[in-house]
Amino acid sequence: MKNLKILLVLLASIISIGSCSKEDDLIQDYDVKIEKAFELKMDLEATISEENLSVKVTDVLEDSRCPELAICVWEGQIKLEIEITDNQVTSTKEIIYRLGKDLPLEFGDYIFSLIQVTPDSQIDEVIELNDYTFTFFIEKK
Repeated sequence: MKNLKILLVLLASIISIGSCSKEDDLIQDYDVKIEKAFELKMDLEATISEENLSVKVTDVLEDSRCPELAICVWEGQIKLEIEITDNQVTSTKEIIYRLGKDLPLEFGDYIFSLIQVTPDSQIDEVIELNDYTFTFFIEKK
């Protein structure tokens, strides 16, 4: 009987440990509104249900932004690879963010703007892909 109790305690412990997850594992894709800015993390999908449209950042192709406290010849930019799904058809596109410049991406009936990227670039620091947060704004043409 004592062995059975020990076995049950061990089994319960294994089950509870296996069901634990980090907070990041709990983040799911979410629904956003057209013509309202929203934040997006890497590999998560934002959907505009009423438009049957979604966007997902799949890669950071370039991050040449001038680091804080650095003196740079130009402000640099960040270039992302994004997947846009419009009426269940997925396309891969690139979008660029450059501080102080509006560089929208026109796709179908929509204009996609990347309006902010955090964290800011720092001297001698590499930003991990999962640490980026991208702020988008999508509007109809």
